[in-house]
Amino acid sequence: MADEVDAVGSGALEVIADAMGVADVRPEQSMSDLHPDSATLLQVVGALQERFDITFDVVDVFSAEVVGDLVRLVREAVATRSRAS
Repeated sequence: MADEVDAVGSGALEVIADAMGVADVRPEQSMSDLHPDSATLLQVVGALQERFDITFDVVDVFSAEVVGDLVRLVREAVATRSRAS
């Protein structure tokens, strides 16, 4: 289970960086430092949902203060999906 969580976290960071067009991101990195616009955040949402076959509330993405908040959303959605199956 821990390996899956680590894989989800690492994968989410990769997807977020790619969707934002940056080389990499760190969980503690402030979202405001990345200067994402609404369109970019929607791309991040779409990429995360596609990669992990999950859904989550887009409003939560817009309220994320640090990249780790997005990773947490992905981990929670993956865990919820796993419990449901």
